Amino acid sequence: MCKGKNGATLIEVVSTVAILFVVLAPLSLIFNTWYDDYYEENYRVMLQKRSMETMQQIMQDLRMFADGNTAVVDSGTKLFIKGDLIYSYSPYQKKLFKNSTSVFLDSETIEVTAFNVEETSVPDNDSSLINITITLKTKRNIEITLQNSYRRKLG
Repeated sequence: MCKGKNGATLIEVVSTVAILFVVLAPLSLIFNTWYDDYYEENYRVMLQKRSMETMQQIMQDLRMFADGNTAVVDSGTKLFIKGDLIYSYSPYQKKLFKNSTSVFLDSETIEVTAFNVEETSVPDNDSSLINITITLKTKRNIEITLQNSYRRKLG
């Protein structure tokens, strides 16, 4: 700054802006990375929670209502529990339904990419094993696969 004049010269302003840019650019990259990581982990936790709640609901329905009338049909995309509870998967809509109602009401953020139900009989036993697999995915391409099994008495 020159003596007797108020204000800053062009060189002083340019050098100040350059120093600020050198300091703030790395800080903004660090903050942006932290922000992305935080929201990705938040989506992952939300997806895990929703998938576990859904699997627990299916297992609870099987425990309460499963009997000889439980059936797996349509190549493992439908599960009939005692005739009046039906879990079905639509690969075109990427949704899981319980009695024609979407299990995930926030289906804009969660899509079901796979739902598979298989029933296998246990050798030398009067029971069968129902294996259920659910794969969920968010718009951020975070994918969770959850598996569970239920042993059902046949006789």
